[in-house]
Amino acid sequence: MHHDKELKLVETNIAKGIAVVLLLIHHLFAFPDRLKYDYVSLFSLFHERGEFYLGHFGQIAISIFLFLSGYGLYKSNVQNPQHLMQKSFTRLSKIMINYWVVFLLFIPVGLYFFGTSDRFQHNSIMDFLRNFIALSSSYNGEWWFLYDYILLLLIFPVTFQAFQRNAWVTLLIAGLVFYNSYSQGNYYSIMYWQLPFMIGLFFAKYKLYSWMSKIYDSIIFNNILFDVIVLVLLFRFRTTSQWFEKTTIDMIIAPIVILVSIHLMNKLKLTKPFAYLGKNSMNIWLTHTFFCYYYFQSIVFFPKISILILLWLILLTVLTSIIVNSIISLINSKVYTENMDLNPNQVGSQV
Repeated sequence: MHHDKELKLVETNIAKGIAVVLLLIHHLFAFPDRLKYDYVSLFSLFHERGEFYLGHFGQIAISIFLFLSGYGLYKSNVQNPQHLMQKSFTRLSKIMINYWVVFLLFIPVGLYFFGTSDRFQHNSIMDFLRNFIALSSSYNGEWWFLYDYILLLLIFPVTFQAFQRNAWVTLLIAGLVFYNSYSQGNYYSIMYWQLPFMIGLFFAKYKLYSWMSKIYDSIIFNNILFDVIVLVLLFRFRTTSQWFEKTTIDMIIAPIVILVSIHLMNKLKLTKPFAYLGKNSMNIWLTHTFFCYYYFQSIVFFPKISILILLWLILLTVLTSIIVNSIISLINSKVYTENMDLNPNQVGSQV
């Protein structure tokens, strides 16, 4: 009997949940110069705190999110490819409403209580407007990703049609565009970060994830220990390799990390909590650095021990996400018609 091994919605949410936890680890522990408070490390690697290297590995979350976005957008449109531009604008409106709710919850607080900080000290009306429409991320440096993702959504109708006509040529062009940005050392441009999104489209078109999954399932000694060993090997390769920029390695190994991590969560019976985190991943991403960097760092690092700090930050951001979702639900019920669902849990998650 044929079993479809392609990513389903629940598996996509699990992968997003894993990615957002990696993102939190990245921003908690990869930048010690941003921290005013120390923490108790649980282990060491390469004569350094182990959390520091886990934090740097956590940067792979960007490639995972972009891969899943490209994959999901292709899968959700391949059976009904009409009105792609309209669908992209609908998705964009959902994302921006979500962003604006978070913006209005957190930015006025910063302007009022932290107005003398470097982030807000030279604020102007133009700065406010540019940040409000996501043209600038000066209020929250980690919001740089939103501008790139908006551009990917806007060009998706073109890229989808290009992949339908000739996926190999389209991926080659994407690779050349990426290489041009890479060779110039421009690692934060849309030209650089479009590649994992395009790889996600490519995987979806040719069902490569299903092919990978079938091979992985066929391994006789495929158990929890094997999953952990594969992830440790990928971690070590990413940490020690001098071949490419680390984020370039992320784009290569992201599909494998997704596959093995989902297998591991299934075996550990942790799929439900990670799927829940995945459903709230956008809000967690948008809000977490206000807690761990800009406003409430002393509260986040109060537990002292690294793993407790991470769990505490997860709890704080999930509670915040519940508030944000409630506000969006209220907007849905008061302002928009029933066929205009602005729930951020559905944004880009159709697989």
